[in-house]
Amino acid sequence: MRHSMIRLATDHDLTDIKRIANQNREFIGFVMKIALIEAIKKRSLLVFEDLSGVIGFVHYHPRKDGWHTIHEIAVSKQLQSKGVGQQLFDSVPLPIRLKTTEDNIKALGFYVKNGMKIVSIENGKKRKLTVLEKH
Repeated sequence: MRHSMIRLATDHDLTDIKRIANQNREFIGFVMKIALIEAIKKRSLLVFEDLSGVIGFVHYHPRKDGWHTIHEIAVSKQLQSKGVGQQLFDSVPLPIRLKTTEDNIKALGFYVKNGMKIVSIENGKKRKLTVLEKH
């Protein structure tokens, strides 16, 4: 594998993170730049960087009850299915709890493959949401 590392995101990474987010919009929705700036300040945005630059990111939130919620996780389209997303996921502290739309088969498959368990289904604003947890 090429030289790579996962590190805290900085303001200099915003353009790359936004590009990756936009490539994956159908799966993660629209990611607002202001939310990314706030996540950098709170130290809850990690990037995967290799010799070519930033190729993936994970934005999560440490909750007061001890859980960590993943807001978005995405990898450059041309580098998906190479373990980058899994390494980013593994960098989020446990326990993790998140929700994704019931029809987002790609995300559900990714999370289950990485050890998350489906614990419930909830009604969302427009679609049903699958709640997943990993302890």
